[in-house]
Amino acid sequence: MPYVLGVDLGSTRARAATCEIGSADVPELIRLEGRSPWLPAVLQVRDDETVLVGAAAERRAGVEPECTARGLLHRVGDTVPCVLGERAYPADILVAVLITWIVGAVRESRGSDPELVMLTHPASWGAYRRGQLAGAAREAGVADIVLIPRPVATVETALAARPTRDGLFAASTVGATRAECAIVRATPGDCEVLATVEDDHGAGTHLDEVLMRHVLAGRPHVGESDRLRAACALAKERLAVHGQASVAIPEDSAPVPLSWAEFEPLVRPVAEGAVDRIRRATLAAGVRPEQLDAIALAGGSTRIPLFGALVGEAFGRPVLTDDVPAGVACRGAALAARRLLTPRTPELVTAAAHPEPSAPVAPPPPRPPVDIPGLEPPPRRRFGRRAKAVEE
Repeated sequence: MPYVLGVDLGSTRARAATCEIGSADVPELIRLEGRSPWLPAVLQVRDDETVLVGAAAERRAGVEPECTARGLLHRVGDTVPCVLGERAYPADILVAVLITWIVGAVRESRGSDPELVMLTHPASWGAYRRGQLAGAAREAGVADIVLIPRPVATVETALAARPTRDGLFAASTVGATRAECAIVRATPGDCEVLATVEDDHGAGTHLDEVLMRHVLAGRPHVGESDRLRAACALAKERLAVHGQASVAIPEDSAPVPLSWAEFEPLVRPVAEGAVDRIRRATLAAGVRPEQLDAIALAGGSTRIPLFGALVGEAFGRPVLTDDVPAGVACRGAALAARRLLTPRTPELVTAAAHPEPSAPVAPPPPRPPVDIPGLEPPPRRRFGRRAKAVEE
């Protein structure tokens, strides 16, 4: 049956969801690698031009860090390329490689291509960055692609559970490396972003660092490491669900037990930061908190109950949470894509939809002259059976 694909590409992980056209079923989160519902947003171009994506790239990152790229989404639109090994690539081309890998993985699972791919992006992006990403994806072979602001995708998920498609919402996302809040006005025909606030701090990786420092307190013989940081990230997720967890320290034989009583003081400043972003976003949009119909939370860290509790206490408005908050945006993107292709449904219009390829876009911001040779993308033949590279 024809279907659409919603993709949420974050700074550290990518997620995807599908839903069938003409169906009222909820979107299905796709397992992109084995049993995992997400793909590490990591890409590696090795010296022999072999391209690794996701977990395969992560496993090789420690051996060939100079060939590994992370956090690519926020480099889109930067005229300074990413240097991997001895070659340089524009960030939008590397992001397009990740997108084509995801589309290829879903194609293998479903047996056909999606009718439309809806890709989220930060609400603060302008026409230039959206145009760069959409153009690179099309050149990479994803012809039918539409971009949607991530807060709008979050609100689309909330609207699916409401009897009418209208209202004023705050969409607060706490991602891995960035946090944002946007005020979104929804009407039967469109969703408009009224204002957005972003922070580079107060996100999930900040919590991981805080938890790691807590674990290391009183253990001078133990140093920081990526392995310990990953163990703390896993413990954070378990604490959010079970209220207790333990961290295995590589240099110690016994794991360190953790309880919610220890974790709550560590996470409270980050949760209070989410409250502050909502307050700043309402001020920027010129609306009062009591005018909000609801506040939608998204991002893996918002699974921690303290986030919803503090937000509800601060504003007295309904707080919409999800069992899988990290998948809210990709499910909303899939819902928006289905609305676009469902007959007799008002066309979805967003305030930040990507421009058509022929539409003029603003020039990139000025930068000092940079002379880095070799901007060709990796050859198509080296991307493996799932990913389709951009033509040289």
